[in-house]
Amino acid sequence: MAIYIVVRKMEKFVIENFKNGRKGILRTSKGDIHTPTFIPVHTFGRHFQIDELIRNYLPRTSQGIMVSRFYAKEMKDFPLPVFMDSGGFAGALKDTKFVVRKEGKLKYASIIVGDEEITPRSLIEEQEKKADIAFTLDIFIPPGISIEDAKFRQLLSLNNALLALEEKRSRKMLLFASLQAWDRKSASYFASEVREHGFDGIALGGLIPRLGDLHTIREIVLGAKEGAKDLPIHAFGIGSPKLLNMLFRLGVDSADSASFARYALEKKYYLPSANEYIPLKMLTGKLLPCNCPVCRANDVDYLLLDNPMQNMLISLHNLMSIENLARASLFFKLSNEEQKNINEFSS
Repeated sequence: MAIYIVVRKMEKFVIENFKNGRKGILRTSKGDIHTPTFIPVHTFGRHFQIDELIRNYLPRTSQGIMVSRFYAKEMKDFPLPVFMDSGGFAGALKDTKFVVRKEGKLKYASIIVGDEEITPRSLIEEQEKKADIAFTLDIFIPPGISIEDAKFRQLLSLNNALLALEEKRSRKMLLFASLQAWDRKSASYFASEVREHGFDGIALGGLIPRLGDLHTIREIVLGAKEGAKDLPIHAFGIGSPKLLNMLFRLGVDSADSASFARYALEKKYYLPSANEYIPLKMLTGKLLPCNCPVCRANDVDYLLLDNPMQNMLISLHNLMSIENLARASLFFKLSNEEQKNINEFSS
């Protein structure tokens, strides 16, 4: 009996649907990305030492990197596909704001960060210089705001995406529309509009402030999948192993986070058997319970040393293990409760 339900082919994305989740191949100008996959967030410009140390290893551990527009300015050519985010989540920060602009009858929004105004057009001009996969400028929808305000912000995000698509000149760069939604219906609507206009994919924004509300996250993901159909779906800022596993099984194709490195700086180690990060000092004995290159060559006592090199090694272990989780997520053994949740919200 075949293990998959259907195989569909598109020019830029090939998918194989399973009962839980899907496998895919996203074609970029720098090569194919096999999904589901985890994309590490990375910085340039010597702002974070751990990124400087890990950079040369990334082509061996990952299929791409996520870079913010701020750090991309200091990035030279990089061998992996570069995902360049929109900066839309900056709208959730206290020192930023969005302003409504008008072009003809079309209302759109830009974001003010300090003295700089980021517009949909200025953003894509930057992205076309650096990115292989770019994301449009979205306007954050905080949990708990009125439906009227949420609909207006979503309209601005959609119009921003349309302006970016109109401005896009590069045939090599893929353009994902950054989705903001608050429930299944709003996510499905946005995703279907995006698909009709010919975007290359969809990115789910605004999930981080909703991490305590798994029901809403599931509904947004499922709504996006309904509307997007065969388009690839990316999730911004998700690094929790258990949540990643759930999202991949619901049909998300990729996700990004810097959590693997942040946890390494705290001496937290991803334990594959528990599917969670634990304090490294909790491990008993010297041998590490993992067969990755880092764990085969080192022991607990060595990694516990307070040194940048040891932190880099932990981050490499974390990164490789999370990528392995992504690749195995369709076959990952779930607890009865986790499987019940998947079944309930996939129906």
